[in-house]
Amino acid sequence: MGFKFKWKYLFVILCLFLVFKIHLDFHKGYNYPLISDEWTLFAQASRLSEGANIEEEGTNSKYISAIIIPTAFLYKIGINAAWHDEKLASFLTALSALCVYLLLRKRFGEIAGFAGMLFFAGLPSNLNILGTAFFIPLTAAMPFVYLAINLFEKPVTLKNTALFAIAWILIGAIHPLSFIYSTIAFFIALTARLHDANKKIGIFLGVLGILIAGMLLKTFPFLIFPKTYVYYIVGFNFVLLYGLLSFILAFIGMFFAWKKCRTLVLWAVFGFLMIWVYELFGFSLFVSRERVIYLLMVGLVPLSAVGFAYIFNKLWKLNVKNHLGKISALVFLIACILFLAMNRMQIPDQRLHPSPQFGTQYELKSLEKMTNFTGRMLVPMELSLPAQAITGNPTVSCAYYYVCLNNSGYEDLIRTNLTKTFYSGNCDEQRLALKRMSRMFDGKYRPDYLLYYGNLSCQWQYTAVKSMRLVNVDWGDREPIRYYNITGLTEYFANMT
Repeated sequence: MGFKFKWKYLFVILCLFLVFKIHLDFHKGYNYPLISDEWTLFAQASRLSEGANIEEEGTNSKYISAIIIPTAFLYKIGINAAWHDEKLASFLTALSALCVYLLLRKRFGEIAGFAGMLFFAGLPSNLNILGTAFFIPLTAAMPFVYLAINLFEKPVTLKNTALFAIAWILIGAIHPLSFIYSTIAFFIALTARLHDANKKIGIFLGVLGILIAGMLLKTFPFLIFPKTYVYYIVGFNFVLLYGLLSFILAFIGMFFAWKKCRTLVLWAVFGFLMIWVYELFGFSLFVSRERVIYLLMVGLVPLSAVGFAYIFNKLWKLNVKNHLGKISALVFLIACILFLAMNRMQIPDQRLHPSPQFGTQYELKSLEKMTNFTGRMLVPMELSLPAQAITGNPTVSCAYYYVCLNNSGYEDLIRTNLTKTFYSGNCDEQRLALKRMSRMFDGKYRPDYLLYYGNLSCQWQYTAVKSMRLVNVDWGDREPIRYYNITGLTEYFANMT
């Protein structure tokens, strides 16, 4: 018995390592964040670790996810989290896979638990639905989603209820859309449970839920998500995105999960209903279509594992000659693994390459040279968010400049436009822009360092060259990216009459 116990958990560790390694390969050859959501999280965490006002720095702070707190702690102890983006995303994925295993193993057996990790590793990721390839609040919420489902399906005790409440609250603190989806799914599951005990109570609760949902949609119209909610819209077949075989196994799994883990089935039914509403009316309710698709797949993963375990166990126990049943079960396992791998390589629009809107890898690498300096940086707008995330220093431009140019107030708009003018203007425009930066808002955004491509050549630069100090020079045969300490220069401009 002791040997089996050790072997089982050794196999769990091996599976988790494989999940970690598979997702680590997403970033192979590129060690920086891939999308704006990741850069935003790291910029917020970096500035928070310095005790700065996140909203003041313009880091797209529509909401601050709780995942920022442990990320800021990494910065605080000297670990630059932006350099370990792929490891953090892979760790969260492995943690989620472990929670899937814990959800399934006691209810459906060890085979279902291991299969759950396998199917979770096969979840797709792209720029539209996002997913486990990215270190974002959505990914960070997934372990707590599975933990909450696990606790919700356990016997009602004070301990289980308290733990469920903690997991549920953490989902909300990390990712609000996952919280809304899970809350509705749990409410549906609770209604079904109460309906079994007392039909009148179940019907009353169901009607009450529909009325509350209608009132919320009428009072808060932002809970209705149109097609234009996202900038990057992709059309695809959901069944093919998740995988045809995985979908068939999930459908089989629904029949066997209904008695032992009804929440999983109702979670999936709610997701399919939301997709149907979107396809029929062109909008999604409560949760955007992209997040509905991903959260639905999150619910289908355990169901696929249950369906797989049922077929695998049936084949394994077949009483036929020459161990044909066991051989058939192993062939089925290998076929599922190959199918998942093939499906992952054929995901519609599997665009996981770096976004050019946040600079080239050469430019991002050059920012690492600034981690030992403290002060406000004047960098091109597209590097403002990475500069805060990598160096921990504030920038002149609003960090997430798309938001600042379109949605921010006067102060953010001015400093962002001045940055744009400096890097696109002639010598006179550069001088005037730098002068305004040095003097506006009582010197609040006065730069201490300047990132510049090539040599400084304007007259205003020559006259003040004594106040500038070269910090960093060429990178091989490429156009030089240089940093200048311009504290003395900006003080000179600030004191000009």
